[in-house]
Amino acid sequence: MKRVTSYRLVKAAFYVAVVASILLLTPATMNYLEFYVALSHVYLKVDSVGIYNVSSDTTSGAFVGASLSLVHNSSYVGLKIFSVDITVYYDENSEVLFDKRFWLGDSKIDPFSTLVLTIRNETSVYDFARFVEYNDRAKARGDPVILDFSPCVNLYLLGNSVAERIYLDDVAYTMPHYVG
Repeated sequence: MKRVTSYRLVKAAFYVAVVASILLLTPATMNYLEFYVALSHVYLKVDSVGIYNVSSDTTSGAFVGASLSLVHNSSYVGLKIFSVDITVYYDENSEVLFDKRFWLGDSKIDPFSTLVLTIRNETSVYDFARFVEYNDRAKARGDPVILDFSPCVNLYLLGNSVAERIYLDDVAYTMPHYVG
Protein backbone atom coordinates (compact mmCIF):
# COMPACT_ATOMS: atom_id res chain seq x y z
CA MET A 1 0.00 0.00 0.00
CA LYS A 2 2.81 2.36 0.90
CA ARG A 3 4.52 1.52 -2.35
CA VAL A 4 1.39 2.32 -4.39
CA THR A 5 0.98 5.68 -2.63
CA SER A 6 4.64 6.58 -3.30
CA TYR A 7 4.23 5.57 -6.93
CA ARG A 8 1.12 7.76 -7.27
CA LEU A 9 2.89 10.71 -5.62
CA VAL A 10 5.89 10.38 -7.96
CA LYS A 11 3.57 10.02 -10.93
CA ALA A 12 1.55 13.10 -9.88
CA ALA A 13 4.75 15.11 -9.28
CA PHE A 14 6.00 14.09 -12.73
CA TYR A 15 2.76 15.24 -14.39
CA VAL A 16 2.82 18.52 -12.45
CA ALA A 17 6.46 19.06 -13.52
CA VAL A 18 5.60 18.35 -17.18
CA VAL A 19 2.61 20.71 -17.16
CA ALA A 20 4.61 23.42 -15.34
CA SER A 21 7.47 23.06 -17.84
CA ILE A 22 5.07 23.38 -20.74
CA LEU A 23 3.42 26.44 -19.23
CA LEU A 24 6.73 28.10 -18.38
CA LEU A 25 8.66 27.27 -21.55
CA THR A 26 5.97 27.74 -24.20
CA PRO A 27 6.19 31.57 -24.32
CA ALA A 28 10.01 31.50 -24.55
CA THR A 29 9.89 28.79 -27.23
CA MET A 30 7.29 30.67 -29.27
CA ASN A 31 9.36 33.86 -28.98
CA TYR A 32 12.45 31.93 -30.15
CA LEU A 33 10.54 30.57 -33.14
CA GLU A 34 9.38 34.11 -33.96
CA PHE A 35 12.98 35.41 -34.27
CA TYR A 36 13.56 34.63 -37.94
CA VAL A 37 10.08 35.77 -38.83
CA ALA A 38 10.86 39.02 -37.00
CA LEU A 39 13.94 39.60 -39.18
CA SER A 40 11.74 39.61 -42.26
CA HIS A 41 9.46 42.18 -40.60
CA VAL A 42 12.14 44.77 -39.87
CA TYR A 43 12.33 47.48 -42.49
CA LEU A 44 13.47 51.05 -43.08
CA LYS A 45 10.98 53.83 -43.73
CA VAL A 46 12.19 57.17 -45.12
CA ASP A 47 10.05 59.97 -43.72
CA SER A 48 11.82 63.01 -45.18
CA VAL A 49 15.07 64.08 -46.84
CA GLY A 50 16.44 67.53 -47.52
CA ILE A 51 19.67 68.46 -49.29
CA TYR A 52 21.03 71.95 -48.85
CA ASN A 53 24.00 73.78 -50.31
CA VAL A 54 26.64 74.74 -47.74
CA SER A 55 27.97 77.67 -49.79
CA SER A 56 27.15 79.59 -52.94
CA ASP A 57 29.50 77.35 -54.95
CA THR A 58 27.79 74.02 -55.78
CA THR A 59 31.13 72.24 -56.06
CA SER A 60 31.99 72.85 -52.40
CA GLY A 61 29.35 70.56 -51.01
CA ALA A 62 26.10 70.28 -49.21
CA PHE A 63 24.59 68.95 -46.09
CA VAL A 64 21.76 66.49 -45.70
CA GLY A 65 18.96 66.37 -43.20
CA ALA A 66 16.68 63.34 -42.99
CA SER A 67 14.23 61.56 -40.81
CA LEU A 68 14.22 57.77 -41.05
CA SER A 69 12.43 55.08 -39.09
CA LEU A 70 13.52 51.52 -38.42
CA VAL A 71 10.26 49.61 -38.02
CA HIS A 72 10.02 46.33 -36.08
CA ASN A 73 6.68 44.93 -37.16
CA SER A 74 6.55 41.59 -35.33
CA SER A 75 5.87 40.21 -31.87
CA TYR A 76 9.45 39.08 -31.18
CA VAL A 77 10.73 40.31 -27.82
CA GLY A 78 14.45 40.96 -27.33
CA LEU A 79 15.67 42.32 -30.68
CA LYS A 80 18.93 44.14 -29.87
CA ILE A 81 20.40 46.48 -32.47
CA PHE A 82 24.06 47.47 -32.35
CA SER A 83 24.14 49.85 -35.33
CA VAL A 84 22.42 50.72 -38.59
CA ASP A 85 24.41 51.45 -41.76
CA ILE A 86 22.70 53.30 -44.58
CA THR A 87 24.11 54.02 -48.03
CA VAL A 88 22.15 56.41 -50.24
CA TYR A 89 22.40 56.10 -54.03
CA TYR A 90 21.11 58.23 -56.88
CA ASP A 91 21.22 58.13 -60.68
CA GLU A 92 20.77 55.18 -62.97
CA ASN A 93 24.45 54.30 -62.38
CA SER A 94 23.90 53.97 -58.63
CA GLU A 95 26.23 56.77 -57.65
CA VAL A 96 26.73 57.05 -53.89
CA LEU A 97 25.42 60.31 -52.45
CA PHE A 98 26.40 59.61 -48.84
CA ASP A 99 26.55 56.91 -46.24
CA LYS A 100 25.82 57.08 -42.56
CA ARG A 101 26.27 54.80 -39.55
CA PHE A 102 23.99 55.14 -36.57
CA TRP A 103 25.72 53.76 -33.46
CA LEU A 104 23.02 52.46 -31.15
CA GLY A 105 25.12 50.44 -28.71
CA ASP A 106 22.86 47.73 -27.39
CA SER A 107 19.44 49.26 -28.11
CA LYS A 108 16.40 47.07 -27.78
CA ILE A 109 13.54 47.69 -30.15
CA ASP A 110 10.18 46.63 -28.75
CA PRO A 111 7.67 44.58 -30.74
CA PHE A 112 5.53 46.58 -33.14
CA SER A 113 7.53 49.74 -32.53
CA THR A 114 9.69 52.21 -34.41
CA LEU A 115 13.21 53.47 -33.78
CA VAL A 116 13.66 57.00 -35.17
CA LEU A 117 16.98 57.71 -36.91
CA THR A 118 17.66 61.38 -37.55
CA ILE A 119 20.33 62.79 -39.85
CA ARG A 120 21.26 66.36 -39.04
CA ASN A 121 23.81 68.36 -41.01
CA GLU A 122 25.46 65.34 -42.64
CA THR A 123 28.28 66.90 -44.63
CA SER A 124 29.94 63.79 -46.04
CA VAL A 125 28.20 64.10 -49.39
CA TYR A 126 30.21 62.45 -52.17
CA ASP A 127 30.74 64.51 -55.33
CA PHE A 128 27.92 66.96 -54.79
CA ALA A 129 28.51 68.56 -58.21
CA ARG A 130 27.57 65.23 -59.92
CA PHE A 131 24.40 65.05 -57.84
CA VAL A 132 23.49 68.59 -58.93
CA GLU A 133 24.03 67.56 -62.59
CA TYR A 134 21.78 64.51 -62.07
CA ASN A 135 19.17 66.72 -60.41
CA ASP A 136 19.28 69.23 -63.30
CA ARG A 137 18.96 66.44 -65.92
CA ALA A 138 16.00 64.93 -64.07
CA LYS A 139 14.35 68.32 -63.74
CA ALA A 140 14.85 69.07 -67.48
CA ARG A 141 13.24 65.72 -68.40
CA GLY A 142 10.43 66.26 -65.92
CA ASP A 143 11.53 63.22 -63.91
CA PRO A 144 11.63 63.10 -60.15
CA VAL A 145 14.83 62.83 -58.13
CA ILE A 146 14.92 59.33 -56.69
CA LEU A 147 17.20 58.33 -53.86
CA ASP A 148 17.73 54.67 -53.05
CA PHE A 149 18.40 53.92 -49.38
CA SER A 150 20.25 50.66 -48.80
CA PRO A 151 20.05 49.72 -45.10
CA CYS A 152 22.08 47.18 -43.18
CA VAL A 153 21.28 46.42 -39.55
CA ASN A 154 23.95 45.05 -37.24
CA LEU A 155 22.20 43.12 -34.49
CA TYR A 156 22.82 40.47 -31.92
CA LEU A 157 21.44 37.11 -32.99
CA LEU A 158 19.94 34.96 -30.26
CA GLY A 159 22.32 35.90 -27.48
CA ASN A 160 25.55 36.01 -29.49
CA SER A 161 28.04 38.58 -28.28
CA VAL A 162 29.12 39.52 -31.83
CA ALA A 163 26.75 41.60 -33.98
CA GLU A 164 25.67 40.06 -37.29
CA ARG A 165 24.90 42.04 -40.45
CA ILE A 166 21.35 41.75 -41.79
CA TYR A 167 20.67 43.48 -45.11
CA LEU A 168 17.19 44.94 -45.38
CA ASP A 169 15.28 45.70 -48.56
CA ASP A 170 16.27 48.92 -50.30
CA VAL A 171 13.87 51.83 -50.07
CA ALA A 172 13.28 54.29 -52.93
CA TYR A 173 12.48 57.84 -51.89
CA THR A 174 11.23 60.48 -54.32
CA MET A 175 12.33 63.92 -53.29
CA PRO A 176 11.68 67.41 -54.69
CA HIS A 177 14.27 68.74 -57.07
CA TYR A 178 17.26 70.32 -55.43
CA VAL A 179 17.30 74.08 -55.77
CA GLY A 180 20.80 75.48 -55.25
